[in-house]
Amino acid sequence: MSNPVGVVLIVWATALMAVAVMAAFRRWRSRRPPLRALLGLVWPAGVIVVALAASVRLQATDLLLRTSIDISQHRHNTLTSASISLLRNVDRTQQTVHITGFFPADQTEWRPVTVALERYADRSQMVKVRFVDPDQEPSTARAYAIGKIGEVVVESGQRQVRVESPSELAVSSAIAQVVNENPMVCWSAGHGEIEPDDPTLEALTKGLAQVGVQIHRVRLSASADIPQDCKIVAVVAPRTPPLDMEAQMLRRRMQAQDLRILLLADPDVAGPEVNGAWGDVLGVKIKPDRVSDPQGAVYGDPRTLLVDRFPSLNPVTTGLPAALLVGVAALDPPADQQGGLTVSVLASASSAEDARGPAPILAVALDRSSVDGDGEQTAIRRFRAVVIGDADWLRNSSWSVSANSTLAAQTFRWLAEPEPLVSVPVPVPGGGLIAVSSKDIRRIDTGMFAVPGLLVGLVWSARWLTVTRRGSRRS
Repeated sequence: MSNPVGVVLIVWATALMAVAVMAAFRRWRSRRPPLRALLGLVWPAGVIVVALAASVRLQATDLLLRTSIDISQHRHNTLTSASISLLRNVDRTQQTVHITGFFPADQTEWRPVTVALERYADRSQMVKVRFVDPDQEPSTARAYAIGKIGEVVVESGQRQVRVESPSELAVSSAIAQVVNENPMVCWSAGHGEIEPDDPTLEALTKGLAQVGVQIHRVRLSASADIPQDCKIVAVVAPRTPPLDMEAQMLRRRMQAQDLRILLLADPDVAGPEVNGAWGDVLGVKIKPDRVSDPQGAVYGDPRTLLVDRFPSLNPVTTGLPAALLVGVAALDPPADQQGGLTVSVLASASSAEDARGPAPILAVALDRSSVDGDGEQTAIRRFRAVVIGDADWLRNSSWSVSANSTLAAQTFRWLAEPEPLVSVPVPVPGGGLIAVSSKDIRRIDTGMFAVPGLLVGLVWSARWLTVTRRGSRRS
């Protein structure tokens, strides 16, 4: 968009040029010496040059320097290529992103942060940035549940991410989360699994559809590789083991750390050989017997468990009061940190069946990640999996009981979570960083070019009018 000050200068310089031409013509007609007439044009010509230079400079500022000038050490105030690529994707998908920063009216202390946030709007027409003073607009601060000055809220559509300590890494990662394309869940078929359109899973499929999760039925044996658009592969209550090619396909994608898997075994419909074969793919041993836990039993059935022991801080079970599992098999997960693998015990029974050993593990989460590339091309590759020794907890009969719906939502959310932009450096606090935004550049240009040019032009115009009037009176 053109700078309005530059447009005014162009119009003013054009009018000034017309006046100068008229003055030269009048002097020629008055038969003054040519040299004197030529010298009379030097002054307005200089003013015109200054005005045109200022207007061109202001237009170039907007068209070519829409971000800012970074004169800080290590270029901490310049958006990296990862953030710029993210903003290009935002423009491509036409998703409007609102960034609301909560800062005091006097932003002197927060100036580097606000300038950094303005860069996102400079780079993308779909990013809208605004700053709110919680003291002047307390209702807005309450609506966003702001706890302290300096928080930033990034939102797009129904998605919202709060950034408590704003940095390019945190803000860009938040944008990536709110504009992340709806994940594709590839629902495995061909092994007697529960079908996604099964009436007993109606509550699950409707719940996933409401949050934008797409379910696509896939036969792994029908292709040489898992479709690239499959964000999550869900294997729910299989009755037959995987084929060798399917197991190799899954392991290959796991080693490449380019896959998320949800495996729900069901000992009521499949024997230990079947569940064991699927568990072997992930390195998780699924035990043949159902867990019996009299302390956590409901309905008088020791194999229908109201589980409320969630040992880890994994987001899958964070804040979960309890979950109802029916006929669940115990799990034996792989060793933690084996090959960089992080193992989280999501749920366990209240006690061991014979009270002599550790409580049986009912659900686990696997997470392995690595960093690829170098510099600004750095990216995270990640493999994740959730294994639960029961599939009946997803059915309609258990959906509204306890917090099973919350467990399902948090499971799919964790599996589909986008990766942070690790290529974005975290700026070092302090260090004498000086940030100059595009607005600052316009102020500098206006002060250095526009205002002096206008003042010189006004002085010259007044002088020319005075001389012209005197000449008219004499004639």
